Amino acid sequence: ARMLGFSDPNKMVGVRAIDIVAPESQQLVTERIKRLESSTDNPAAEIALFRQDGIRITVESISVPILIDGIPTAVIIAQDITDRQEKEKKLQMMQFSIDNVLDRIAWIAPDGRFLYANEAACKEMEYTLDEVLSMRVFDIDPNFPEEIWTEHYREVKKRGSMQLETQQVSGDGQTHDIEISANYFKFGKREFMCTIRRDITE
Repeated sequence: ARMLGFSDPNKMVGVRAIDIVAPESQQLVTERIKRLESSTDNPAAEIALFRQDGIRITVESISVPILIDGIPTAVIIAQDITDRQEKEKKLQMMQFSIDNVLDRIAWIAPDGRFLYANEAACKEMEYTLDEVLSMRVFDIDPNFPEEIWTEHYREVKKRGSMQLETQQVSGDGQTHDIEISANYFKFGKREFMCTIRRDITE
C-alpha cells in the first residue's frame, strides 16, 4: 500500500491490478495474467506502474497462481526498483562519458598494472584494450622503470594528486611526450591511481 501510495491497504480492495499498470507494460501484464489463469508461474519481470499520486515507478515482480477456498487467485510479490534503475542509468552515462572522452584515461593498480583504459587511450597508444590490460606502466614509459614506479605511486598516494610530464612508447614504437594528471583513489578496500593523459609532443 505504501509503495503504491495508498493510505490504507483496505483502499486497495476492489482496485483492478491492470488499472495501475503503465501503458507500455499493459501487454506484458495481460500475458502474465493469462499464464496465471493457466496455473503457470511468472518469472521476475520489470513492470512500470503508476502510484495513486501519479508518480511513475518500476517494480520487479514475480507471481504464482494459488487456490484459496477453491477460488483461483494469485500471489504477486513486487519490489520497487526505481531508485536502482536511476543509479544504473547514471553509472551507464558516467561509463559512456569516460569511455568516449577525448583525453586518455586509465586506472592503474599499485603494482603498475593497467586496470582500465578508455577508447582514446587505446587508440592513441596503438594498442588494443586487451593488450593494455596485460601491461604495466613500465612497459610503455621509459622514465618509470619498476623501482621508480613504486616510489612514484607512494608519492601520489601521499599527496593525493600530482601533475607531471613524461614519455610514452606507443604500439608502433614511437615515443610521445605526454602530460599526466594523476589522482590517488581508494574505493572500498581497493586502491588505484586514475590518470588523465594528453599528448604534448607537438
